[in-house]
Amino acid sequence: MRIRQILLIHPNRSTRALIKKYIFSELSDVEFFESDNGCHALCELNMNPFDVVIVTTRLIDMPAVELKAKLAETAHNEMTPFIILSEDENGDDQLRLRQLGFQHVVALRVRPADLIEKINEVCDPRKWRKDQRFYIPQTKVWIDVQGVSMEASMINISRGGILLELITYSPELLMACGMRVTLLAQDHATPLMSGLCCRLLRVNVTEWQPNGCPAAMRVTFVFDALNQGDLSALDTLLQTAVAENPQAEENE
Repeated sequence: MRIRQILLIHPNRSTRALIKKYIFSELSDVEFFESDNGCHALCELNMNPFDVVIVTTRLIDMPAVELKAKLAETAHNEMTPFIILSEDENGDDQLRLRQLGFQHVVALRVRPADLIEKINEVCDPRKWRKDQRFYIPQTKVWIDVQGVSMEASMINISRGGILLELITYSPELLMACGMRVTLLAQDHATPLMSGLCCRLLRVNVTEWQPNGCPAAMRVTFVFDALNQGDLSALDTLLQTAVAENPQAEENE
C-alpha cells in the first residue's frame, strides 16, 4: 500500500508532536512533513505533492484562509484536501470556519478522534487500487526464496499482487531478491499458478516470538515482471474464481 504523505502546519512543535503521536497510534500508512508557518508550508507545497494538508487556525504569519487560497495555485497540490484544525476550547469557531469556505473542519480539543476519521474520509487508500482484489477460499501458497520454502495462506489476490498470512522463523528472507510464489488449489496439491516472481511491498506483524522476533505476519507482495503467459493464466484464474464464487470479487 502507498504511504499517505501528510503536510502538518502548526507553529508549536510540541503540538505537532502530539498530533503526530495520536495519528501514528491509529494509522500505520502515513508519513509526515512539518512546517511551523505558512510561508515555509507554501515552499513545500510548490515543490512536493501531498495527499493531505492539515493546518491550524493559529498560523502566525498568514491567515489560514489565505494559505488555502494559495494552495489552489500550486503546481502539485491544487486538488489536495485541506483539513483545518479548530483549537477553540469548545469548538465554537467551526461555523465561522465553514462560512469562510473550509469544507473539512476538525475540533481538535473537543473530538480529536474526528481527525483520524477526516483523514480517512478525504484520503481513502482503497480508492488508489489499480486492480480489483479477489478472494479464493482455502488457497495455499508456497514462497520459495534462496533455497527455502515457506507455507502461507492467501487472503486475496489481484493482477498486481498478493496478500498472504504466514508464520516464519526467518522473516529476513521476505526481503531477499528472487522471490517466487506458487498457488495451490483447495486440495493443496494441484498448482494453480507456479513460480510467479514477486517482491516485498509491506509487512504487518500480528504475533511475536518470545525473543521479540516477528512470528505471524501479513505480507503483501507485488508481482514482478510477469510475462504475458503468466498474466493470461492469472486473468483466467481470477475469472474462474468469480464464475465459481460470485462473492470472490472484493468490492472494498
